[in-house]
Amino acid sequence: MIDDNGDEVSGHAAQWDLDYDNKNGFPDTPKHKLLPWTTFRHNIFSREADAEHVIVDIIEDNYEEWIDLRPYMIESPIAVSVHDKFFRVLEQFRINHTRHMCVIDPSDGALKGVITRKDIFAYNGL
Repeated sequence: MIDDNGDEVSGHAAQWDLDYDNKNGFPDTPKHKLLPWTTFRHNIFSREADAEHVIVDIIEDNYEEWIDLRPYMIESPIAVSVHDKFFRVLEQFRINHTRHMCVIDPSDGALKGVITRKDIFAYNGL
């Protein structure tokens, strides 16, 4: 494969046509692989959602395309430990005004789940 500079590129990045940025190592989405927003824009309030339409018309037509979700991601999400007490978790929800928090295992940093405000209300009987 030949890159934009005319150099031959091989390996994993060339296979997927990825160019990794210097800041965080994530791949930049190639411009020719960007899908227009109108592909995903549907008026969901005027009719019942139709999964068949999404599967056939969008996914199958664009199964090789890339979607860059980084603009919508939080780089450093608020997290609690699997060992934290209920009141500490509740305090974090109140202080940070969050709706969701990651639950991680401090021994290896693995994500063990996501806890929501709705979970807290159900547990607390509010």
